[in-house]
Amino acid sequence: MPRANITTRGQTWHRAFADSFEHANSPFGKSCGDRNAFPRTTPKWDAYPYPWHGNPNGGSYCPGLTTAIRNGRMDVRLGRAQVGGSSTYVIDAPLPRVGGHSPFKGQLYGRYAIEFYEPRPFPMFHVSWLLWPDSNVWPRDGEIDFPEADTDASRIGAFMHRQGGTSGADQDAYIVHTPFYGAWHTAVIEWLPTRCTFVLDGKVIGNSTDPATIPHTPMHLVLQSGLSSDASSGTSSPGGDIYIDWVEIWKPSKTGR
Repeated sequence: MPRANITTRGQTWHRAFADSFEHANSPFGKSCGDRNAFPRTTPKWDAYPYPWHGNPNGGSYCPGLTTAIRNGRMDVRLGRAQVGGSSTYVIDAPLPRVGGHSPFKGQLYGRYAIEFYEPRPFPMFHVSWLLWPDSNVWPRDGEIDFPEADTDASRIGAFMHRQGGTSGADQDAYIVHTPFYGAWHTAVIEWLPTRCTFVLDGKVIGNSTDPATIPHTPMHLVLQSGLSSDASSGTSSPGGDIYIDWVEIWKPSKTGR
């Protein structure tokens, strides 16, 4: 992982949260709410609980079956399972507990970095790891998504939904033709009052610089992986795994840049 305190693009950052999963063991459980499985076996994380459902494409959040910490990594396993007496697609949304607080209590501005790897593509699932407003007022209070991609996509997107937005289309969008799968990637969001910068594998792929549109309310990180828009097509998916090697969150020393 990067150093605790770093400077990037003229901004100094101080680490607020870090997890490299090296000293944790949280196996896949036997049910969605298994008390001996994620997230109840680790103090650093929480997750959207069962029986919450994915919006807008369905699926059931099921942290006990979809998330494990082992071999120094978080393993996100998306697929189909028996839940509540029927077969359904299970999805995932882990949330870090920054400073030991509620996972739904975030911070105003910050730097967020994730190293991840999907070994092979698989259809029907969609990753949208995002900063979501603590207020839950959307689209007015914005949203920042990166990385965002279908799990079988040959491109990765970054999106800044604007402060004061009136629809989901009120956003800045940046797309790179880099497959989500097949290689390790590091995705970074740098969110400040005067810029929202997206960095993939060390290269800036997008930079929003209009202070009037950059979200300016506290947000929290959600590693949300749900169903894609193909879920209603009638096709099926074998599912697959996404591995996360580390997650880090920093606070800015100042917020002038």
